[in-house]
Amino acid sequence: MSSVGLEGWILLFVNIAVVQGPLTLGLRCSELIVNVIRDETQWRCATGKKGRKVATNPLKPIFTHLLCLVLFLAKPFLHWMFGLLFTISVSATDENIRYLPVYMYTAQIWNLCVALFIFACDSNFVAVHRPCGLQPAAYATSKRSPTS
Repeated sequence: MSSVGLEGWILLFVNIAVVQGPLTLGLRCSELIVNVIRDETQWRCATGKKGRKVATNPLKPIFTHLLCLVLFLAKPFLHWMFGLLFTISVSATDENIRYLPVYMYTAQIWNLCVALFIFACDSNFVAVHRPCGLQPAAYATSKRSPTS
């Protein structure tokens, strides 16, 4: 009888990583959108009449901005839901692993699909929505020099 060796474990790891890759990439892209929106909001506030107080704590802007907080909670939740999709069962005889079946559960797939659809709709709305107000060009000064 043949046993599952290192090749079987590597193949299992690579297959799950390939399936999880698009989820991680999509969440990272939504994080970039949220970070740009947070930065634009802070720039708009900084160029206002009262200006913006400089925060010395780097975590404060993340936890005080609603979109950042939602993303902070959604990312581990969606990865946890992805982890519920798979169960790896091991069949062993005489201290040898014979095969590594991977089970995927249909109900968990649908749950993840619904959660990702809601997250994608929200991310799309956030990406398309533009806040009102002036935005300094290239994050530089809001005043033009008289020679320009």
